[in-house]
Amino acid sequence: MMHDPVEDIVARSLERAGIRFRHEEPHPHPDSNKRLDFYLPELDLFIEVKAFSSDRTAYQIRGLDNVIVVQGKDAARAFARWIDPGEPEL
Repeated sequence: MMHDPVEDIVARSLERAGIRFRHEEPHPHPDSNKRLDFYLPELDLFIEVKAFSSDRTAYQIRGLDNVIVVQGKDAARAFARWIDPGEPEL
């Protein structure tokens, strides 16, 4: 279980669908200390999850062209059902 309930929705759906991921993956730029919520190595894709809108999001994803941003609990639930149609309604 993640520390953030919205991240937990995404993590659970990835796990149920058998999609490998790493949590809190460092930004790939060597001079950066930024971290993104999920990295899917087989797809070379990041997922950043936000409970609500934040100016920090633009900073976190700057320089990356392979990021999905999921914002809000309802969006996370919809994303989870797309990843794993068997995801229960929460």
